[in-house]
Amino acid sequence: MSGVDLPDFHYALYHSISLLPPTADFHNDIMKTSQKNNMRDGLTGFLHREGDFFIQYLEGPKSELHKAMRRISRDPRHSDFTVMKQAPATRRLLPEWSMGFVDPLALSLSDLLDVSPGQLNIRALDPFDLVVFMVSNADALRTRAMAAVSKPRVLTRNLDR
Repeated sequence: MSGVDLPDFHYALYHSISLLPPTADFHNDIMKTSQKNNMRDGLTGFLHREGDFFIQYLEGPKSELHKAMRRISRDPRHSDFTVMKQAPATRRLLPEWSMGFVDPLALSLSDLLDVSPGQLNIRALDPFDLVVFMVSNADALRTRAMAAVSKPRVLTRNLDR
């Protein structure tokens, strides 16, 4: 995804509380919708689930990013939508991910997060450290995802056991 003037390029990072059980069916539904919307709007990013919390990073044109954030904030599948950081960006960090999903069985953010029932605390000094961690692991995650499922950039495991 390209063609974005850098002065208009931004990113956002938020967390929320999932109101869905941690199942592949629910996560795949979110991914299917997100990928369609993000490809249309020129956005890229990832969604991570850690316990009952969603953490999402999105990047792209400022106006489209803000529209997506408003739409996401009203989504009934989660609550307590909290923007941790949003700012201009100088480049796209995940150019090939219309939307990637990473569950904690594939990659845990436990070193950067303190998750307890109903509470998410960021251990990192800067919430953007979460993004740096995910981006630094993106190639390995993408390779695992492509090997594990037929659809690239979607990494899920069935937790219904």
